[in-house]
Amino acid sequence: MTGRELREIAAKMLNIDNHQLEGAGIIRANARGGSDWNRFNDEPLIFICKLGDEQLESLASMVSPRIAKDAK
Repeated sequence: MTGRELREIAAKMLNIDNHQLEGAGIIRANARGGSDWNRFNDEPLIFICKLGDEQLESLASMVSPRIAKDAK
């Protein structure tokens, strides 16, 4: 992974909204015991580390870098 790809991932993470995460099955709306959306925003790295395999793969596909190899 390059620095540009890491920056692209970070930018995509900052621009994800709760409806996208709900639609992808990554978070639940109005989760009991606290909001998944708040957890995602408050501590995104901890949230990611605690995701199940399916949710993790969904999130990975949402933020995967799309930088063209010749643009480096």
